[in-house]
Amino acid sequence: MRSMLHVDARDLTFTSEANGKHKCIFDVLAMTFGDNGVTVDQIGQTYTMQLTEAIYRRVLREGLVYYLSVPIKKPGAYQLRISFRDTSTERVGSASQFVEVPDLKKNRLALSGLVVRGENPVERITAAAGANPSASVAGNHAAANPDSATQDQEAADQRNPEASPAVRHFSRGMLMDYLFIIYNAHFDKTTNKAQLTAQARLFRDGQPVFTGKENQLGFTNVTDQKRLVSVGGIQLGTDLVPGEYVMQIVVQDMLADEKHRTVTQWMDFEIVR
Repeated sequence: MRSMLHVDARDLTFTSEANGKHKCIFDVLAMTFGDNGVTVDQIGQTYTMQLTEAIYRRVLREGLVYYLSVPIKKPGAYQLRISFRDTSTERVGSASQFVEVPDLKKNRLALSGLVVRGENPVERITAAAGANPSASVAGNHAAANPDSATQDQEAADQRNPEASPAVRHFSRGMLMDYLFIIYNAHFDKTTNKAQLTAQARLFRDGQPVFTGKENQLGFTNVTDQKRLVSVGGIQLGTDLVPGEYVMQIVVQDMLADEKHRTVTQWMDFEIVR
């Protein structure tokens, strides 16, 4: 299970080194608890970070996004708790999240968690025009290569820290991109193609504020039929009021039996202005 943790670097202690870099030492502890409250697993490590002057200034301004992978040995409901300690002052920050891990061995349709980030539409159009004069902003779902999608996501996280997947603070009118993995999709034995649809919905205070179209998902050059990466995007309306929202993705597999045809996943975010 891969998680992202945003840390305010101003709360960390940096020392100036002889080589001109800024050094910080911190401890990270991640623990998973079962639905009975008993500890299931834990990992911990001490890290030493040395930053150049330019990166140090940026980290102080934008914060630090820390990527953490936690082993999950079996399916079920878990609570993930992460503690981050500055070793110099022993100050500790923490975060927690409930996670439902599906049983993929049952060969039933399932979704990963959602990775959500925001981008200014003007910047998107400018970047697309620079690479391809005929490019335009798209809002439909599309397939993606798992490795390249992860690399693109990590690179994009550096552009706008507030709109990164770790923080998810967006502005009205912003483009909201999302990525998720579809597990155990069925493929037609004759055409060797999947028949999947995806739909995005937005909720505020439990009430729907946006319902997107059901888009047919297309996949090319599939190397692992059990693990399909899908990306999509919508533009947040300028009439949405600031506050907390929930995004829901609904995926249907038309080749699966009716009982296990539909799965959903959600992620919370906030519109700040």
